[in-house]
Amino acid sequence: MPEDTSFDLPGGSTTVRLQLIDTGSRLLCKANTLIEPEIAGHELLNLPNVCWLVENLRTGRKVLFDCGVRKSFKDLPPAAFRTLELSTPGLHVDCDVADVLSKSHVNATEIDWMIWSHHHWDHTGDPSRFPSNVGIVVGPDFTAAHLPAYPANPKSEMPEKDFVGRPFWELRFDDNRTIGGLRAYDFWGDGSLYILDTPGHSVGHISALARTSAMDFVFMGGDICHFPGVFRPSNYIPLPNPMEKTARLDKYFTCPCAAATFTSIHPKGEEAGRREPFYRPASGPSSIYKDPSLAHKTVQKLIAFDAKPNIMVCIAHDPAVGETLPTMNDDPANEINGWREKGFKEACHWGFLNQLPRGGQPGRANIVENYSSEGTLYEGVEALKAARAFP
Repeated sequence: MPEDTSFDLPGGSTTVRLQLIDTGSRLLCKANTLIEPEIAGHELLNLPNVCWLVENLRTGRKVLFDCGVRKSFKDLPPAAFRTLELSTPGLHVDCDVADVLSKSHVNATEIDWMIWSHHHWDHTGDPSRFPSNVGIVVGPDFTAAHLPAYPANPKSEMPEKDFVGRPFWELRFDDNRTIGGLRAYDFWGDGSLYILDTPGHSVGHISALARTSAMDFVFMGGDICHFPGVFRPSNYIPLPNPMEKTARLDKYFTCPCAAATFTSIHPKGEEAGRREPFYRPASGPSSIYKDPSLAHKTVQKLIAFDAKPNIMVCIAHDPAVGETLPTMNDDPANEINGWREKGFKEACHWGFLNQLPRGGQPGRANIVENYSSEGTLYEGVEALKAARAFP
């Protein structure tokens, strides 16, 4: 893979142990709420949902980056439920992050902070499952945009009970430190974990850059975008032609597979389609992006991170991440460290192509149908609404 040398990464020797968590939630979302332009046959997005356990190997301190969906999502505040209703025709939640930690023999008392990439219900989880000393970390301007919470503020998507009696830390990016053009905060002060200001999708959206070895990092993107086809392919890493076995395409495709199999549906045509992303953040009337133009500018910076061979980019809803990388759900000892030697970056890189339409039909079957909350199936949003504790 070609290396982008337009920015330097900070040096350091303190690393983290990074573990991937399948949050237990599966979302089926309307594509026009998240990406554009529309490609026939790709009107719905299959979105698994991952988060991260980050342990500082110098101090032993632990944080979560993102927290998935609460099992009781049917009782979200009205404003949050409206977002769910408009964007998400299918959602199943089999467990929550606290369940995964418990089964992996990680006590919730070991967690110092829950770092939320942003305020949306599929990332904030259920803080009530954690002791009150476990704090919440958010990005800049979060308080002004989203608090006070519901019910004090009927328009807030955040439940007030999530914050009561709990440490709360709104990050400020005041020291002019940047990485790759993104404002950066050295979370533990030792260069092992940087919080990055990645605005656009939501006010206060943040991502994280974790040092897994002296020279290698994982970029935990949250919802910097919602589909890898928003930042892939690129001029730095064009679509291979032909695509070999390492691309991990579904058995449906021949191997090797001509790039034209995918670029034939690229909005910019076959030639440009090998070097430009398929999509950009949605900007139409159905978009749930706060500032689509700003999100697009942020994604352009993400592309440069993705080009570096010593950075693995993982967004929260990339199907290939959950399918390919080892999770602590499967084995509490699983970790992402050593990802470069293990070939994880290459294994995940082109997996999103399996989701693209084939002959105008969806590339993959819907990840879920209808809604499942705390083990109860609701056939359609009206049934889910009828079961809510409040309108």
